[in-house]
Formats: sequence, structure tokens, C-alpha cells
Amino acid sequence: MPDIVLVDHIAGFNHTEKFLKFLEQKGWDLPIILLIDVASEREAINLQSNGVDDYIFLDRPNRLPISARKIRKKYFFKKEKERLETKLSQNDRKYKGLIENSADAIMILHPNGQNSYVSPPVERILGYSQDEVEELNFYSLVNPEDSSAIEEGFLACLEMPDLPLSGIPLRVKGKSGNYFWLEATLTNLLNEPAINGIVANFRDITRNKLAELENRESEEKYRSFFENSMDGILITVTDGKILAANPAACRMFQRTEEEICKVGRFGIVDPEDQRVATAIEERQEKGYVKAEVTFLRKDGSKFPGEVTSSVFISASGENRTSMILRDLSEKERAEKEKEAVLQKLREKSAKLQTAQRIAKLGYWEQDLESQSLYWTDEVYRIWGTNKESYKPSLDSLRSTIHPEDQEKFISENAAAMAGLRYLDFEHRILLPNGSVKWVHERGIIFY
Repeated sequence: MPDIVLVDHIAGFNHTEKFLKFLEQKGWDLPIILLIDVASEREAINLQSNGVDDYIFLDRPNRLPISARKIRKKYFFKKEKERLETKLSQNDRKYKGLIENSADAIMILHPNGQNSYVSPPVERILGYSQDEVEELNFYSLVNPEDSSAIEEGFLACLEMPDLPLSGIPLRVKGKSGNYFWLEATLTNLLNEPAINGIVANFRDITRNKLAELENRESEEKYRSFFENSMDGILITVTDGKILAANPAACRMFQRTEEEICKVGRFGIVDPEDQRVATAIEERQEKGYVKAEVTFLRKDGSKFPGEVTSSVFISASGENRTSMILRDLSEKERAEKEKEAVLQKLREKSAKLQTAQRIAKLGYWEQDLESQSLYWTDEVYRIWGTNKESYKPSLDSLRSTIHPEDQEKFISENAAAMAGLRYLDFEHRILLPNGSVKWVHERGIIFY
């Protein structure tokens, strides 16, 4: 393309206008100098408003170099300006694309919490449109429990112009009313005229924070279970090294946790117990075992115990074993005490049955909720029947009452059930063989 176009303009001809239209159609922006005579000066002046840069009289050619240098300089700066504007426009599009498609939300805030700019990701994270957020005060969205943290962050940011203050976790209320965990980075750019605010970058860390809280809660539950379990619990390595022991295990072996970890597996189990090797082999094969072994206390005394152990992978990817231990000596003692109590009850029951037979007294009991009846052996004997052939119930009992005593039987029982008086009366019963027997009933309601 030419640096400068010289046009020999003649008054009264329109070739210059045609040439200017030609350049416009081509989209060419070229410096144009008209060479004119005195008669063409008025037209040359008018053409300057249509794209002509300068004109020179043909009788003054010495002005041409001066005009040419001036126009080339003008066009150089014009082209440079257009290049810079294009570059700025491209950078602006890139910047806008980065901001709009970033995973982080960006706000420009005044120190009072009012918003002057909100990036589009805010709508994706919190659900508010840009217009809705711009009308809200940022402080009003922050969870009250986190307000002090963000206020302290703002104060610290005001004292550190241009320096980012990062890693501020806080909860911000979304449009749905739910709170989202965000991590904020604040940069004080109040001194930048184009920004004049505090730039706040927010990253959504809700998923990570909830996972962290869940892990912490799980850890607290595990620690509570570990510390408060009535059973002994050990965390060990498969080679027998003990990593941790809970208080119940310490009481069981009469050792501190440090002592248990120091003595290891064969400091708490009897090495002569063949069942230990069998249990270890089974755990290695199946990953789980439940067995009874002989344990050792610090003083060397032995006691029977039960161990339940399983292999698991730790967070670091290493094999670990959990062991739940129970002292069976207490169980054996309890079983013996229970058997002794049951034996005494059996002896007392036998004595009671004997006393009832001698005194010819039978004992019966009626559950007022289920209406079920319980008879002792002597009652069956009095009624002339046995447990195998006769199941006592209210209906079957009433069928054995003599017809002439039915009304009395019903009224006396009703009065006793209502708590009006004790049961104390005589009546006749019909035995299976057809004979009649007189009986005397006495009873009370008890809870």
C-alpha cells in the first residue's frame, strides 16, 4: 500500500470525489494530499472534511516534504492508537471471559460491605443474580457466627494496600436460605481509581468443608466409643506391635497404655496358649477372627478372655488390626452366681410345691391385662385335672363353677377386681368325673 496518495485536483471535475468513494469501498485508510491551483482552493477546503488530509498549490512544491512528514506522523499515531485499542479490546474480552467462566466469584466491595461489582459465578454459587447481589449488603449475607472473622479480615486488609489477605473461611447465605462455605481472599485496591474498592475473591469450599466436618464428627464418635467402651480395645500391627489401648484395656491388664504398647502382643497373652497361634493364622487367612485365649495381667496372673480381631487398611494405606477384648473371668463368675440363684429358686419352688400338697392349698394368678391364668400343680389336683389335658382360662374356669354359684362367683370376682374388697368366699365346682367339690378362695390385687 502507498504511504501517501497525491491527487491532481482540477476545479470543476469530480474525479477526486470518485476516488474517495473508491477508497471507502475498499476500506483503505490512506493519507491524501491534493495538488491544486488557486481556482481549486475552495473545493480543496470542502474535501478536507471528506477524507483529504492536506492540499498544496502547484506553484509551491517546497511544502510537499513538510506536509508529507506531518501527515505520515499523524497516520503513524493513528495506526498505533488503533492497534492499542484493538489489543485492549482483545485483552478486555480475554479478561471478561476469564472472570465470567472462573470457578471463583469476584466482588468489589466498599468497606461498609456495599457491592460495586459482582462477577457472574456468584449466581452459580449462591443463586443470586448479579442485580440482586448488587442491591444487598455483603455483611447481611454472612453467617452471624462468622461476621467477626470477615470484619477482622476487612480491617486487616485496610491496613495492607495491594497485599492479598487469603484463607478466610466463612458461611454465606444463598438465595435458597442455605449457607455455603466460601474461602475469601481480600485485596485492598481502594487507591486504584479504576477499582476504588476491596476486591474479594470467593471460592466455594462447601463440599470440602462438609467432608471435613463429617470426618471430624466421625473421629469424635470413634474417640468417644474408644474411650468409653466397657470392652478393652487395642489398635495393633499384624506383627504384634500395639499402637493404642483404651482405658478399659488398661484396667483389664492393670497397665498404662504406654506399658501395653511397650510389651506388645506377648506381654498380654499367654505365650504357652496354643489357641493364640491358631487365632493369628485364621486372622491372616480370613482377615477376621473370634477366639478365646488366656490373658496375662501385669502381676503375671492369668485369666480367660475373648478376643475379636479384624484387619483393616489405615488412611496411610498400611495394614492395621483392631482388637476387642473381654474378660471372661467375670462372665464365668456371673454364670456361677446365676446358676446358684437358679438352684435356690428351684429348691424353694420344690419346697413350695410340697407345702401346698401337704396343706391342700393351691395358688393361682390372673394377669389383668392379658387375662391369662397361672395355676400351681395343687390347683390342678383340686380341680381333678392336669396340665396336659386342661388349659386354664376365664371361660374354662367359669364352666367348672356350679350353676347355683355362678352369680356369686361373678359378683365376688368383680368386686375384688374393682378393688372394693379382698376375694374371700366359698363356692362349689364341678369335677370332670361329675362330682361336686366345695372350695374356699382368697385373693388380692397386687402390682
